[in-house]
Amino acid sequence: MKDTGEPKPKTAQAEEVESKAANEVESEMEDRDQARVDEERNDAEDLNQGMETGTHDSQKLGVNWPPSYRNLKKRKPAAKPGK
Repeated sequence: MKDTGEPKPKTAQAEEVESKAANEVESEMEDRDQARVDEERNDAEDLNQGMETGTHDSQKLGVNWPPSYRNLKKRKPAAKPGK
């Protein structure tokens, strides 16, 4: 027999397998979406934790470097080659 290109009728078993696979894919997508939402919420909570608990310091502007890190002397410009 030649193939006429028409789709073959599906058996009940084939439809059941296809339906089960579709449900599994949909369930996995929902799980991934929920995991993504949970991760984003946790990241936002981590970022905001300092503000909510009062452990932030809005008066501090940068790092308080000890004197050993300070460079108080100005450097002389390097001599240009050829002069």
